[in-house]
Amino acid sequence: EVYSAQWHGTTVAVKMLPPGASESDERRFLREAREAFEASETCSGACRMYGCVHRDGALCLVMRLYPRSLHEFLDSRRSPDGSNWIRPLAYGEVVSFTEQILVALGQLHAEGIVVQDLKPGNLLMDESNQLVISDFGLAAVINSTMVTAQTTTAAGGGTPAYKAPEQHDPDTFGKVSPKTDMWALGCVVIEML
Repeated sequence: EVYSAQWHGTTVAVKMLPPGASESDERRFLREAREAFEASETCSGACRMYGCVHRDGALCLVMRLYPRSLHEFLDSRRSPDGSNWIRPLAYGEVVSFTEQILVALGQLHAEGIVVQDLKPGNLLMDESNQLVISDFGLAAVINSTMVTAQTTTAAGGGTPAYKAPEQHDPDTFGKVSPKTDMWALGCVVIEML
């Protein structure tokens, strides 16, 4: 669950794992927090993280509050008649958004972080329509000798429409790698177009 809150006079987003969550949910949430903080420290295109706290028995991630996601931006372009028709983005907008995502992914991949859940809902926009990547709940840390954290979402998690073949069937298509995020980026670009 994500809420807006006041933190030292600033409005922030608080992602909360409710009290009573299972130990495995807590471990997964804390792993997400570690990945999000590492990404925030090393990547200008990652959501800004401020802290991780226990509040009333709940684990909370405190992060910058962004006005909307790319999903909400695209959704706001729907025809008012209720149809699924969306006013297309200008070519320059698609190129700009794609370049922003590529820069962020380049920084993350240089640090060995593979997002694994790149989609319009996890691409947040600031007031200047600059995109940042958020939600590192499925992120994997990869280096030349080992893969840590979750390396496939075949068993669950992730959004099927954006999942690369290796996330659906790692036995056939191999391990998660930076190519996994590039597949998802291709899906996002198609959606923008």
